[in-house]
Amino acid sequence: MVVRDVKLGWVGLLALSLVACGDSEASRDTSGDDTPDVSGETQDTPDAEADGDPADAPDMGDVPDDAGPDASPDSGDDTTADAEDVAPDSTEDALEDAADDTTDDTTDVAGDDATADVAEDVAPDTTEPTTCAQLGASTCLVNSNCAVGETCQPPEPGSGVGCCLPGAPGEGQVGVPCAQDADCAFGKCLSRDDGAKFCSGDCGSDLDCPGFMLCSDLFGWCYPKDSDWQPSTCAEASLDQCFYNDNCDDADRCEDIGAAPTELLCCTPGPRGTAPTGAPCAAHTDCAFGRCLGGQCSDLCAPGADPCPAAGMACNDLKGLCEPL
Repeated sequence: MVVRDVKLGWVGLLALSLVACGDSEASRDTSGDDTPDVSGETQDTPDAEADGDPADAPDMGDVPDDAGPDASPDSGDDTTADAEDVAPDSTEDALEDAADDTTDDTTDVAGDDATADVAEDVAPDTTEPTTCAQLGASTCLVNSNCAVGETCQPPEPGSGVGCCLPGAPGEGQVGVPCAQDADCAFGKCLSRDDGAKFCSGDCGSDLDCPGFMLCSDLFGWCYPKDSDWQPSTCAEASLDQCFYNDNCDDADRCEDIGAAPTELLCCTPGPRGTAPTGAPCAAHTDCAFGRCLGGQCSDLCAPGADPCPAAGMACNDLKGLCEPL
């Protein structure tokens, strides 16, 4: 009886131990079936632990896939990837732009300005002055606008306005042919419509100018008339009348300035001819005497007392000149 009781006692203890082990395993299985949260941390299931029955634990398989452990890493990876796509490019572009700007600024400041300063310090300014202000002179139109000892000179060829600069005036008087302003005493050499040039001068009316020039009401200067203008008298051309060279000053000659068939003999500046009496000629200016009649150089004569020296010519009693027979 005692033995039986002892056996039953050991059997009971063994049974209790097995039951206890089973409960422990069940408890470990239940507690081991943890449900991860979105952040990946393990949470225990309170109901399973309290009841000791794994079947009573809530079904966590209904948790949405995008809320499970994979959702957080994927979302984090995508966001990080997007940030990486933007951040490196933006950073590189910003650095490149900053580097370019710095380089440009450095080049502008240290390059152009420094080079310009060095060039200015080293190379002298060789630019020719083109204005009166650069020359330190006052502006003018004619010599009378300048002080004594100065003449009106253009700062550069073709300039309409001159500058008062040291110099002596030209000698050409009004109406005299010229090539440039410096040739004229007045300081103005004006062109005619055919390109011929003549010295100008002050005037108050046409009477103050040579006959082939007019007085400008705007400037009060003498301007040449058109080339087709023909004077009717030597006075209109501001010239002296003549019949041969000896009627003119030594520097002048007797020339026909009239329009054919009208003859107008006037003293004009220029060299005299050299052909003797009786020599062939085409114009008065070819002959030493200054008259060409019938294609031969003429000379003075008097009937009976001073016959024509050349053979083949006779003295015209009315004109007092030798003419071909």
